[in-house]
Amino acid sequence: MCKLVARTYSVIQVNFYIFSVNDYLLKLNNLFPSVNMLYSFEREWKFKAGFTRSFSQGSLFSTLYYQDIKNPIQRVNSVYAES
Repeated sequence: MCKLVARTYSVIQVNFYIFSVNDYLLKLNNLFPSVNMLYSFEREWKFKAGFTRSFSQGSLFSTLYYQDIKNPIQRVNSVYAES
């Protein structure tokens, strides 16, 4: 199974509150393209890779992980019942 996710637009809004009567609103509307890919080798092994471009630099990452969770819903229910 292989999933590919791509985002092409992000909106950032920052409010500055300084000790004065005026509020400063900074809106940043920029393109931040990113691509993420998740590939499942077997049932538990997965490989994730992605590329993100923000501002003038880009970043590239990859992750290989093993996830062995058995009965996740029962485990959460047992913790919830104890509290």
